[in-house]
Amino acid sequence: VRCARWGFTKASQMLQDTEHGWVGLYLDMVDALSHVITHDAPQFGITVRFIEDCVRWLASSLPADVAEETLFLMIADHGQDVIQEMLTLQGEHGEWLRSHTRGLGFSGRVMHIYLNGAADGNAVKDGLTSLMGDRGHVYDFADAAPLVGATPDNAWARQTLGDQVAILHKGFCSARSWA
Repeated sequence: VRCARWGFTKASQMLQDTEHGWVGLYLDMVDALSHVITHDAPQFGITVRFIEDCVRWLASSLPADVAEETLFLMIADHGQDVIQEMLTLQGEHGEWLRSHTRGLGFSGRVMHIYLNGAADGNAVKDGLTSLMGDRGHVYDFADAAPLVGATPDNAWARQTLGDQVAILHKGFCSARSWA
């Protein structure tokens, strides 16, 4: 397992050099992946397995006295799929959307839409706006970029946000389904 690139070697050294305290290691792999593919894709399992293998490697790389005094705690923030519960993407609506996109990402009340090359962005936005009704709003990338402190020419922002962003309004986050 090649974990050095992701900061595990540095974390191992820091744990050995620190008598008391804690060492934090933030990994954005799952978060970044969730913005371009859905949570049920096999890449999620592969990514989680990689992280598990790296943590196992990290624990085994520590000297016995350091390992004995070390507690590993893993925390994740991507367990919610609220917009997927609210926005039924099955049947005709789902098929139409999938035919116009190369990927959808989900993050709580937010859906990131990555259009395929042939898609008419206005038609997708109009279709999603109609589907969401008064429950949320669909933004084009140019309108969404300033919401995260970016400008429309920031390539990283487009990769993260997508070509369009659908956001549920506050108050439409219960587990009821709508079509």
